[in-house]
Parts: sequence; structure tokens; C-alpha cells
Amino acid sequence: MKHDDKIDAQEDGSASLEFDLESPTCPEHTTESTLVRKLDVRLMPVVILLYLWSFLDRINISNAITLGLQSRLHLQGNDVNVALVVFYVPYIVFEIPSNYVLKRVDPHIWLSGSMVLFGIIVLCHGFVTNYSGLLAARFFLGLAEAGIMPGCSYLLTMWYKPNEILQRYAIYLNAVTLAGAFGSLLASGIAKMDGIRGHAGWQWIFIIEGIATVVIGFLAFFMIPDFPHTAKWLSEDEKRFMQARLIDQSDMKTESTLGSELGIYFSSWRSYIAGLLYLGCNIVGYSVSYFLPTIIKGFHYSRIETQLHAVPPFAAAFGWSILLSFLVFRLAPPLRLAFALFSFCLVFIGVGILFNIRTNLSAEYAAVFLIVAGVFGGIPIVLVSYFMTLERNWQRAIGTAYMIGFGNIGGIIATFSFTADDAPYYHRGYSIITFGICLAAACTVITIADRLWQAKRSSR
Repeated sequence: MKHDDKIDAQEDGSASLEFDLESPTCPEHTTESTLVRKLDVRLMPVVILLYLWSFLDRINISNAITLGLQSRLHLQGNDVNVALVVFYVPYIVFEIPSNYVLKRVDPHIWLSGSMVLFGIIVLCHGFVTNYSGLLAARFFLGLAEAGIMPGCSYLLTMWYKPNEILQRYAIYLNAVTLAGAFGSLLASGIAKMDGIRGHAGWQWIFIIEGIATVVIGFLAFFMIPDFPHTAKWLSEDEKRFMQARLIDQSDMKTESTLGSELGIYFSSWRSYIAGLLYLGCNIVGYSVSYFLPTIIKGFHYSRIETQLHAVPPFAAAFGWSILLSFLVFRLAPPLRLAFALFSFCLVFIGVGILFNIRTNLSAEYAAVFLIVAGVFGGIPIVLVSYFMTLERNWQRAIGTAYMIGFGNIGGIIATFSFTADDAPYYHRGYSIITFGICLAAACTVITIADRLWQAKRSSR
């Protein structure tokens, strides 16, 4: 099959709306669906586990704060917020370089090594004794984690066809919601360890989760499949078939320079819209991920009750996102993105309730469900819709890392969304969430209009 038969590239170097791929001949005694299910068993559990645990280690500081970290380290004013920001500096800067490394270093080595490293750093969080130590720990955690999410995202695009990836990517991304729910549930249990061996409950959060991360990292070395052409669990015929059915892997080991590839990639205005869209999503997503316990604590729950009440909103978000992904994966991109826009509208409703209702606990708690489910329901759709427009291997390597890296600037903004001086009504925090979802919604509308225009042009 000629390359031109597989994909119709746009003039600016990005791919067309969808890929119309002709399926290659499957090896005898097997089917494509059988091979994909085999791939699901090999790849999906490990990438979900890596992302779940990396996000859990990133946000567990929010649980530690409600369990006494702030008072034990004598943090004042915006010290906590600054500590959260420090994480994002290396995390954002090194995402694209990390994905570029994956073109030359096998994923099972790079991703598992990163996992072990940041597990050790999380463990060290449990033994910090002052503010400077906390800042150093957060900085190196951001550096070690930089390659996990973009690396796993890139790896998925190297195994699955566009029409297969949405549901799987939705499940993968919902490791975030599982991390939020599981982290709060785990913290409520670990809180009871307060005082054991002289360590506070917040210290045990970092110690236990750090050790678990190191163990997962070592296991990941043996579990992560690299690329189709290196998979030992595929026969030679199956390797050729898995490669042939994908969009493009011809430039997997090319010698093109990062600078030239970056220049081509950033010549498209669509790259900037995609980055801004994910930025808006992350402003909301990280605000609730970091500060949901803080928000719920303002409803006058105890420490353990706060952790337990933070579980259901994330569980609901998981169910809503999975439902959306199964509803929209067969739809055309503009209609698919319209569902994401609808999900973002739930955030508007939730924030509106929290802005205007102060005496109805049930309504306020319901609003939290709408915000968490709304943002995490739309994120997988907009991410996958963009990743599906990336034609070449190097575009996927840069594009996945760029969109995730640029979007994580939202994490920096989010860290200052809920501050002590804004308690208990958090007008600034809810205003920042409103700005983030407005940005995401506006960019989604622009993207829908662009997709419709492209579809109209291609039909002429």
C-alpha cells in the first residue's frame, strides 16, 4: 500500500480529519480483533498503572496537607502553592525532550527507569523536615515524572489505529480520576497510622506510596511492550501485520534533527489552539485534583470524612468519561467534539452553583460532582481528537508531548487557585476554574469550526 493511499496530509503538515486505512492481510490462523485483544492485555494494564500511580504521586501532597504537613513544616501563606508550582517547571520543560528520547531508547527501559526514580523521590517526601527540603523534593519529582504521561500517550499511538484508540485512551486517561478516588480512600486509611514508628500520617502517605511506586517501576521493566517490530510475543508475520496496519512508522529511527521537526510542527496554528485547549482543561482538572479535599473540608467535615467524601466525585467522573468515550468513538470529529463541549457545560453549571449557593450542603456537594465529571469527561475526547490528526511518527512524538506539556502550564495556574486568604468561599478559585473552562470551550468551538471547514473543502 502506498503512503498516499493511507493518509491525505494537509498543506501545513498536519493530517486530515480522519484516516481511511485499508487493512492489510492478517496472518493465517488469527484475526485482527484477536491480535488487538492480545495487545490490550499486554499494553493497557501497564500504561494505566504507570499513569495512575504517577498522578497519585503528584497529587498526594493535597492529602498530606489535610493530614498535617502544613503545620509540621511550619508552612505559611502561599508556601504550599509555591511548592506545587516548583513541580511543574522541570515537568513542562522536559516533556518534549523525553519523548524524543523514546525514538532512540526502548520504552520499557525509559519509562520503568523514570518510575523507579520518582518512586524514590516520593519516598524522600516522607522525610523532609523543612520548606527547602519540600521544594527540592517537588522539583526532582517533576523532573522524574516528565516522561510518563507523554511517553505512554506516544506509545499508545504506536500500537493502535485511530479508530481503536479513543476508548482505550479514555480508559488510560481516567487513571487520573481513579488516582483521585483511590488517593483519597488510601489517605483515609493511612491517616490511622499516625504516630506509628514516630511518623505522622502524612509521612506514611509518601513512604507507602513511594515504596509501591518503586516496586511497580521494577515490574514495568518486564511488562512494557516496546514497538510492534520488537515485540517478542508476536510471530514474524504478526509483527509485519501490526506494523502494516498502523499509519506510519517509517521514520522510527530517522536521523532528522529535533530542531527541524519542531520548526515544521510549530508552523501550524492548529498546534497552538490544541495547546490552549488542553491548558484550559488542566486549569480546571488540576484545581480540583489538588484542592478538592480543601473544598470539601470547607463543608465542615473532619479530616477522615473529607478524604472519604472526595472519593465519589472522582468515581462519578470515571463512569461519565467512559460512557462518553463509548458513545462518541464512531462519530465524526466535529460531532465527537460537540460531546466534549457538552461535558464542559457541566462545569459551568457546577461553578454557578458554588458561586451562588452557600447554605445547601447537598447542592454544593452535587456541584463538585458536576465540575469533576464535566472536565474529566471532555479531556479524553479532545486529546484523542487531536492526536488522531498527527500523521508521522515524529509528529506524534512531538505533538503528544507538546500538548500535554503546554497544557500542564494549567497546573501552575491551578496551584494558586485556592489559597488560604480566599477561604471559605474561594471566589478567586472558582473564577479561575471559570476562566479555564471558558478557554477550553472557546478552543473546542474553534476546532469544531475548523474541522467542518476542512470537511467541506475536502468534499469539493
